[in-house]
Amino acid sequence: MHPLADVQVHHGALSVSNMAASIAFYETVLGFKVDTRIVVMDGQLEIVHLMKDGSCLELFAYRNAAALPVHARDNDTDIPVIGTKHVAFGTDHPKGLHAWLQQHQVAGLTDIFEGPDYRYF
Repeated sequence: MHPLADVQVHHGALSVSNMAASIAFYETVLGFKVDTRIVVMDGQLEIVHLMKDGSCLELFAYRNAAALPVHARDNDTDIPVIGTKHVAFGTDHPKGLHAWLQQHQVAGLTDIFEGPDYRYF
């Protein structure tokens, strides 16, 4: 077997301001479950791995986190800046998921964009 045959994305990571609220969101709204949870750097950093059906999302919560840069608060100013932009979740039922997220009052939810071979919001 070629050494690259089974290489795939293992997880995405996000820095969050409130670990408890973030875990509650991913568990309640998206169905993830906490897999591992550690505290490092003398209590300054908490790391949580959330799992769902083989997908892994890693959350970082720094005790004294820096504020989100102004350019990163809006897509129009953030997209031109080099760096990670988003994590994408897949579903076979985008309209149903969109309605579910609306019911749970998820902030920043946009209309569904219909592309030639995909949909996103």
